[in-house]
Amino acid sequence: MGQAYKQDTINMYTSGCTADLGDTKCKVVLGDFTDSGSVTALSISSNVNRVFVDTSLSESDRHYDEGIITWKTGNNAGIQMEVRGYLLSDPAETNDASVTLLEPMLLDIQVGDTYDISAGCDKSIGTCFTKFDNVINFRGFPHIPGVAEMNNYGNRVSEVT
Repeated sequence: MGQAYKQDTINMYTSGCTADLGDTKCKVVLGDFTDSGSVTALSISSNVNRVFVDTSLSESDRHYDEGIITWKTGNNAGIQMEVRGYLLSDPAETNDASVTLLEPMLLDIQVGDTYDISAGCDKSIGTCFTKFDNVINFRGFPHIPGVAEMNNYGNRVSEVT
């Protein structure tokens, strides 16, 4: 009976979107923003199970940031991980497209491992508008004042003469 008291009954007011990309509130079809690829080279840095290269990726920088990678084959088949960063031309990785995962994979990533990778969303209205053309389903309040603006109340010169 007490479970009803633990349920959220209010909306949170924040400038960023409160929906998750692809959920029923967001309504973006993730399949339209998902690509397949395979590992063409391992990282030349010390982040072997966290950074890899795929020369077939062609989206612009940061397109997959905060997205999800799902491994289809290899040691990590069936495992998902959040993407921390994506660069189309990474100077640290021989100027090829590199994917950096949020956390290292538990098992070794190997050349030839295949995966699906979905675009990420930073939950800003700008990304919702330009990247996903989905601003009608934006679940944030981008025009509410921030803490700094609220602390300025009463410190401004009055516009009333």
